[in-house]
Amino acid sequence: MAKRILFLTPYISGARGNAVTARRIAAGYRARGFQVTVLAYTEGLD
Repeated sequence: MAKRILFLTPYISGARGNAVTARRIAAGYRARGFQVTVLAYTEGLD
């Protein structure tokens, strides 16, 4: 059974800044066998 991580970040869409860093971190955990769920808590809010 894979270890699970809920990864909270302000942004996951985008080409720079927090979004790029969040995607890299999530990819690193996945490469090490973790099941990662990413929640971008500020995206989609108007």
